[in-house]
Amino acid sequence: MFKELYRKLTIMNALILIAFLLIFSYSIVGFSNAAFNSSAKNTLVERKDHIVSMIYKYNTLEINLPDENIWPEGSNQSDYSRIDYVIWDEDLKLAGLSVLRDSLMEQTYVHAQQVMKTQKDSFTSITISGVKYRLYTGYVEIPGGRSAIVQVYQSRLIDDLVTRQIFLVVMSIGVFSVIVLIFISAHMAKKSLEPVRRAYERQKEFIADASHELRTPLTIIKTTTELLGMKEQETIKENAKWLENISSETENMSKLIQNLLTLAQADNNQIPVTMDKVDLSKLVRVTSDKFQLIAKEKDIEFESIISENVHLIGDKDKLNQLLVILLDNGIKYTPERGKITISLMHTTDKAIITVKDTGMGISQEDINKIFERFYRVDKARSREQGGAGLGLSIANWIVREHKGKISVESEPDKGSSFIVELPKKRKQ
Repeated sequence: MFKELYRKLTIMNALILIAFLLIFSYSIVGFSNAAFNSSAKNTLVERKDHIVSMIYKYNTLEINLPDENIWPEGSNQSDYSRIDYVIWDEDLKLAGLSVLRDSLMEQTYVHAQQVMKTQKDSFTSITISGVKYRLYTGYVEIPGGRSAIVQVYQSRLIDDLVTRQIFLVVMSIGVFSVIVLIFISAHMAKKSLEPVRRAYERQKEFIADASHELRTPLTIIKTTTELLGMKEQETIKENAKWLENISSETENMSKLIQNLLTLAQADNNQIPVTMDKVDLSKLVRVTSDKFQLIAKEKDIEFESIISENVHLIGDKDKLNQLLVILLDNGIKYTPERGKITISLMHTTDKAIITVKDTGMGISQEDINKIFERFYRVDKARSREQGGAGLGLSIANWIVREHKGKISVESEPDKGSSFIVELPKKRKQ
């Protein structure tokens, strides 16, 4: 699935880059053409004005200007870059020209007719024998109440050649760039899909683990119920062990479902978080006292170091749930004659809760994963002790909702320390 998505994403990015290249290349050509046309028009207008000034000077249309009257002295103009002219009188009869080109004369005459009729100058392009020319046709009023048409034209072969060269250079650079960018795009597409792929894999794993966790207590309940059905003659007291198993597994399943519901609601922002002033010192003390009794039953030493008058803005119920999760985990993974220490310290702007145990510890590889759903360091022991690997995910969510930070320090066989830092004031 992800290979196909990766391929489609890469192709789509490549097509976008190619489209951008074509648009960019044609834009460059268009701007170049516009610049050449503007420059050529100015040049042709200047030449037309020069010819008109010569007509006024000699008071005649029948002139044959030498090249030095058109071009600056010492210039070397080729047939493709030189500017030629045609002069028509008011009856549109040929009065003068620099070079005779029969095929060109026909088109210049058509444009001369239009300008004589409208008395408005025109600038256009014409094509003769595959060669393009720029043609400027100007209406001129001369002494004696007469009018005339002066046309100047120039081949645009050189400009078109330069434009094509620009296009080829831009396209060459662009094609190379697109090839490089396609490889970069493919890499970025793969990188951008990686979080999606991991999320998809986690979802599949989540569903599989949830199914397994639900199947286990259901299987035990079903098996135990069938067993009880075979003991019709026995009393409830005689089957107390089996009934206790059903009750225990029902409770485990109820906790699992509740935790799943909590995480699902958290993902959709459906759990209300009520922020109010909380006496964290009191909350930690009360919760610690409850777990001190549980620790005593397991022959685990329990120590609490609690600073007084630590207050913050938070959700009391959620913070209590956070403490329960951390202390419950500590007791589950600490062997007999081990030790659990909970401490509450504070600075001017934050409260710091630390739950330290002398249990089995966590490897560095596992530390990076323990807040993932259904992840357990020792899956066999967790199932035996009723854990489903959801508690730390919920704890992480509670800390995030309070704009805090949770971290772990641990070494295998030496124990773990969970450190929670919570801001005293509500962060926006």
